[in-house]
Amino acid sequence: MAWTGKTALNSNWKFIGYFIFYIVLFLFLGQIPLSFLQDFKIFTAYAVALFWKAFSVPVVNSDIYVTFFEFPMEITLECTGLHYLIIFLAGILAYPSRSLYYKLAGIFIGTFAILFLNILRIGILGIIAHHFSSLFDFIHIYLWQGTFAFFVLLIWILWVNGKPG
Repeated sequence: MAWTGKTALNSNWKFIGYFIFYIVLFLFLGQIPLSFLQDFKIFTAYAVALFWKAFSVPVVNSDIYVTFFEFPMEITLECTGLHYLIIFLAGILAYPSRSLYYKLAGIFIGTFAILFLNILRIGILGIIAHHFSSLFDFIHIYLWQGTFAFFVLLIWILWVNGKPG
């Protein structure tokens, strides 16, 4: 079958439609008060403390709080990376022409990569808060938001361009 511009255009609109559908679905489910969301914040705080303690960084966690060098940080839902994960998962699920196995592998590996990147992000913010407290708000609000979004997009692009086993 010969390629036509109309076929490519229809494929793009189909992807965009599915992508928006999955994002709305995931965000809607996120509005339901589930204990999972609280547990995910607790898990994030625990994982951050566990990882950074391995590098002898003075960090303590308690429930949804992580303290680096006596600088307390509350892990909110936005701090868990869940919103970026939702966008990534929507991109994988909506993307056409991939096998179920390849999509599942992308979901597993991508989720791990995003959660790990988030653990690094929170720890680096804690260290910055201790050493360069005047830069904390700028780095937390502006620099890391864009950087994190870029890395999530990069992970998705790597998945799209990967060669399925």
